[in-house]
Amino acid sequence: GHYRFCDALFYLGEHQKALTANRLGQDACAADADGQRDLLQQYERFQTELQESK
Repeated sequence: GHYRFCDALFYLGEHQKALTANRLGQDACAADADGQRDLLQQYERFQTELQESK
């Protein structure tokens, strides 16, 4: 759920909210290695897309 929620925020232009929600999701998914890995990859993708758009 966190992954899709963060994607939706990001593509609606709510970049800071997406990054914050992603970090909170990583904390919440600490016991789920796969979920945490997916969120970390998403966070890195968000950072890359933001850097490329500057």
